[in-house]
Amino acid sequence: MDERLQKVTLEFIRVVLETKPENYQEIKAELLQKVSERPAAKKYMKNVFNIIDKYIRP
Repeated sequence: MDERLQKVTLEFIRVVLETKPENYQEIKAELLQKVSERPAAKKYMKNVFNIIDKYIRP
């Protein structure tokens, strides 16, 4: 993983965990939809959301 992507990913996770947005499920669905036709990106984002889901219970 390149360093820039890693920084952005960690910042995204940090912000979501700190703010716990009420529309988290909507954000998750929208981002997964945007990457749905790019298998590597979809798999990556699913992994990111799995990390977040461990700490945020809907």
